[in-house]
Amino acid sequence: MSQTQQLDFEQAAALACQGDPSAIAQLMNRHLSAMGIMARVDRQGDTLIIFLESGQVPDQQRMMEFVRGGIANLQPEAVTLVKVYGGRPHQKSPIWQQDIPLEPPPTAYPSHSSLSEWLTQGNQPVSAPTLAVRTPSGLLAAAAENPPPNTLSRVTSDNSDEFRLLRFYVSPQDTMLLPLDDIEEVIKLPIREILPVPNLPDRVLGIYNWRSEMLWLVDLGQQLGFPSPITLPHVLETIWAIVIRVDGKLLGLGVPRLMGLETYPLNHLRSPTENLFDQTLRPFLKGYLTRSRRLVLEAKALIHDPLLQVHCQQPN
Repeated sequence: MSQTQQLDFEQAAALACQGDPSAIAQLMNRHLSAMGIMARVDRQGDTLIIFLESGQVPDQQRMMEFVRGGIANLQPEAVTLVKVYGGRPHQKSPIWQQDIPLEPPPTAYPSHSSLSEWLTQGNQPVSAPTLAVRTPSGLLAAAAENPPPNTLSRVTSDNSDEFRLLRFYVSPQDTMLLPLDDIEEVIKLPIREILPVPNLPDRVLGIYNWRSEMLWLVDLGQQLGFPSPITLPHVLETIWAIVIRVDGKLLGLGVPRLMGLETYPLNHLRSPTENLFDQTLRPFLKGYLTRSRRLVLEAKALIHDPLLQVHCQQPN
């Protein structure tokens, strides 16, 4: 794992979704190491090869449930077959072997789930039915139980004095937060499936047929004044679209990567002030969190951006 050994959880998760074997091994070992099991992962073309080694041969049924559930949720790109081997370290031949054929995801439509489904992924047993959406869940959620230092875990709370937010990247280095109450759905879609519209601001990516409605998509990074990788050629093939609806108007916020859910006390949120934020960013802020200094966006301000008003039409 020479290239990914020191990666933090978010970086490893992103690479694992791309089918990087070292990143997948890193995430698996965060969970398996406590059981005395070591995972080694290799890849040959569209085949992912997983070696599970322990002083006592790993239980085949238990390990296959773990691998099957995790890989199905992860859906590593361009992988159609997973070969799993169990044995002891330094043995020439494994004790058991089992294959997991993977059906390629449909290409005509992007994978998507409702927000409630997206939030519950990773909270089900590994043998439970999985959803066809590539998100940090299943295998990744198991790895997140023991996050590295300075990595925030997903937290849930029923406390009315707290609120939950989705954290995501708007540039290669910068992240933002959006309250979950403002989000209808999270979709991962290929950029090629967005229909570009000429003579519009660069921040407008185009339109997409979402649930039989015309969804305008914007590059959120550009809208906020950040350098965004979304519109750079040959950088990204897919993006995440965060669908918001305010006052009957829809908007899809295009971001390069999601990070996860975070929970904060309501009294940690402070209103933005002129001396802290520049005039490009300040109109779109609900506020900032006093302890973490993270910025929280205002969905209504994003949809009512004067430069986007003509594109946020009342749904049919």
